[in-house]
Parts: sequence; structure tokens; C-alpha cells
Amino acid sequence: MILNDKKYTSVLFSIEKLLYYLVVITGFFGVALFSINLGSFTLFPYRIFLILLWILFLAHTLVNKGKMDFPQYKIQWYFIFLCFWFGYALLSLIWVSSLATGIRNILFLLMGVSLIFFCTYYFRKEEELKQLCWIWFGIFSVLVILGFWEHLTGEHLIISKFYSKTNLNIIFKPTGVFHKPNDYAAFLTLSIPFAICLFRDGEKILLSFLGMETVAGAIYLIVMSGSRANILAILLELVILLLLINLKQKIKLITKLTICMAILLILLSNPIKGFVSQTTGEIGSIVTQIEQNIGSMSNRLNLI
Repeated sequence: MILNDKKYTSVLFSIEKLLYYLVVITGFFGVALFSINLGSFTLFPYRIFLILLWILFLAHTLVNKGKMDFPQYKIQWYFIFLCFWFGYALLSLIWVSSLATGIRNILFLLMGVSLIFFCTYYFRKEEELKQLCWIWFGIFSVLVILGFWEHLTGEHLIISKFYSKTNLNIIFKPTGVFHKPNDYAAFLTLSIPFAICLFRDGEKILLSFLGMETVAGAIYLIVMSGSRANILAILLELVILLLLINLKQKIKLITKLTICMAILLILLSNPIKGFVSQTTGEIGSIVTQIEQNIGSMSNRLNLI
């Protein structure tokens, strides 16, 4: 049978991998690319490609009578954790105030977990993972530029909650391709480690400088977004980074950061002063909310 032919299986696997690339690329842009409102559910390219990928994957599994080559045994404990998380999410349906919202959020969680699963299933070589990192960093850089366009002009994409608003207190907050500034800040926070790898491990000076400036720009935009949780996450990322690298790498990293800050202070002295002032203000607000057990930080601590 042609369905059992190795060449056919290889072609199908390649198609699935291509679909996964499309899932990743369109996933960064969400509903900003193209969306179809179906009432309680919105359909856009990321979800369409992911559904198609699941269909092909299941068809491929059936063709092979359930015999699939899973390389996940090396990282099985991570998947055990994700399964536990998903199982707990299902259990939480017992006490949710809105069953429909609970099921909707579980579907989102399933989509996220499947994204991780497919990554480990289709990308089995280091070079393939590097390609994924480059895609992530490239889109990250584009969205940082988009964030600065919003921050400097007060203009936004139609998907933004600040689109066509005139309130000067909010229109200069960046939202990127997301609806809320917090979502955009969360994306930047998750993307910063990819750029850090460039200027920490990159041998080429230009590449290293590019990564460094992109990280600096992303941190600036996160503070401008006013997302306190992501400011804390950035601080944790930097602390963990310093713990993971050796003394030589620490010196190299600090030297690069010092040069970067010196250039920024010379070229953008007034914006940097405003940035430092707002950063200290946001951190002070976080400390105050925690000490007085008020505000959103108190809610987050209770959730943790």
C-alpha cells in the first residue's frame, strides 16, 4: 500500500512540519492578521493552521496504526508537568463560576500545550531549533519596532483597545498586535531570553549589539506599558541569567550592557531619565501594594 510507503510518510511528515512553521509564525500575530468572529469563538490563521495540523497528525497516526516515533522520552518530566497542569485545569471546572468560560480557557491551554508538543515532535535537530529561535527573534524585533511606533505617535492597530482613543494618558502605551498593553508586555518578556542569547553568546559584534539594543528597547516598552507583573518577571530573568553564567561571561555581559547604556545616555538622555523615573515609580507601587495587601499585586500573590 502506498500509505505505508516510507517516502509517502516522509512527505506527510514534511507537510506537517511546514504547517507547524505556519502555526508558529501566524501565532505571533493572532487576530491582527485576519479574523472571523463566530460569536463566542474567533477563528484566525493561527487556529486554522493548528486545527489542520492536528487533523494531519491524527491521520498520520492512524495510517501507522498508532506506531509513532516519539522523541519526548528525554524530556518526559516536562510533559508530565504539563499533563498535571491540564488535569488540574479540568478539575477546576467543578468550581468555576462560568462553565462555558472555563471550557474556553481549557481549549486555549490545550492549544498552548500542543504547540510545545509539536515543537519537540517535529524539530529533532539542533539546527531546526535554531531556525525556530531566529524566527522568534525576527518577529520579536518587528514587534519592538511596532511598539516604538505606537509609543512615539500615539497611533495603534485596529486590534488595540486604544485604537482611535484620544486620552493622552493611555494612547502612548504600546499594545503591538495585541488588544491590551499587558498582553504585549507579556510577549516581550517571554521573547527577551531569545535576544539575550544573541548578545551573550554571539561572536559577531554587530549581531551582539543588535540583540542588546532589542532587549533594551523591549524593557523600555514593558515599563511604558505599565505592566507591573512583567517588570517583576524581567528582574527575575536577569537574576537567573546572572546565576547561570560563569564569571567570564558575567564580565563580558556587564561590559556590553555598560557600553549600551552609555550610548543610550548620550543619544537619549531625557527619555532615559523619564524611563528611570517611571521604573522606580512602578517598582515602588508594587512594593506598596504588597505591603498594604491592596490592588492587583495582592490578587496575584493570593493566586500564587
